[in-house]
Amino acid sequence: MAPVSSTRLLVPAFAAALLAACPSPPPPPPATPGPLALNDAGTPEWLDDVAARCAKIASCSGAHDTPRLRDPAACIDWWVARVRTRTDPVQKCLAAAKGCGEIAACAHGGVGDPRAAAYCTAHPGVLTACDGNALVSCSGSELAESTRVDCGSVKGTCEERKAPGGLVTRGCFSSGLCPDKAPEERCDGPHAVVSCHDGLVERTSCPTGTQCAPHRETNGENGAMCEPFDEHLHCTEVGARYCAGNRLVECVVHGHYGDARISDCGALGLRCVGTSGPGTRAACVIDKPLECEPGPARCEGEDLAFCAAGRRVKVSCRGLGLGPCDADAQGPAAACEPPAQVR
Repeated sequence: MAPVSSTRLLVPAFAAALLAACPSPPPPPPATPGPLALNDAGTPEWLDDVAARCAKIASCSGAHDTPRLRDPAACIDWWVARVRTRTDPVQKCLAAAKGCGEIAACAHGGVGDPRAAAYCTAHPGVLTACDGNALVSCSGSELAESTRVDCGSVKGTCEERKAPGGLVTRGCFSSGLCPDKAPEERCDGPHAVVSCHDGLVERTSCPTGTQCAPHRETNGENGAMCEPFDEHLHCTEVGARYCAGNRLVECVVHGHYGDARISDCGALGLRCVGTSGPGTRAACVIDKPLECEPGPARCEGEDLAFCAAGRRVKVSCRGLGLGPCDADAQGPAAACEPPAQVR
């Protein structure tokens, strides 16, 4: 697949167009994207590649996955919105995935640990357990995605404790990292967040391109989260989505705040249409008359047809290495039938 390139743009001073909840930094430098290759239809070639990739992701996803993985049109919108974040771990993982097994591993946070999978196979029905000083978490029917955490790595021990009412908790407990009255969340150096709950400790490494940043909750408590190195703007009207010039502005959930995410549609060879409000949907779409409206994917013979950023596309299921198109694969939406051996 040809890579999609874009320039990270800061939010310009949109004046009254911006949400009051989203602060306005100085205007950005001029965008300098490279030339975009166009296909015979006059739309960016990268859109065809992403459409095929999203068709495969949707066909390999299950009912429990998010809409951006189950719906190829939503997947494309997500891909466009996240293209500026080149270090986004899920998108990087999906870009390199070659089959349904690898796609499922990306969607669920990683490949898992073989030792954990072996333990869970030998102990059917177990959800969590201490295996020596390691906490094992079994992943239901997908045992290959089971995980294992060495409690020694967080200066703790794997224990089973009973709470009032008989609830049993298993996890890594550390009086060193989580003493009495320790904050629920704090930075452990610049690259990790430590969470403490009644002595139970979790240490989460920040993805590449982010660092741990402390913050104060509205109730006065101290907290922490992984933040991107680049400009990061908070907003409060989560769900707001509108055009500001040729840029798409979205207020999305980010930890305890909303994250004002800006996508430069023009730098991707697209344009922004729509405004925020009932019955409207702002999005980056093709820079020509729209050929379709968003809706469930459907079968056209053995091909999967859907709306890709305003362009009507058909993707060959056989060409993706999958089975024929199944009209009811995702409830009311169609998808390609994945090989039985990778389900």
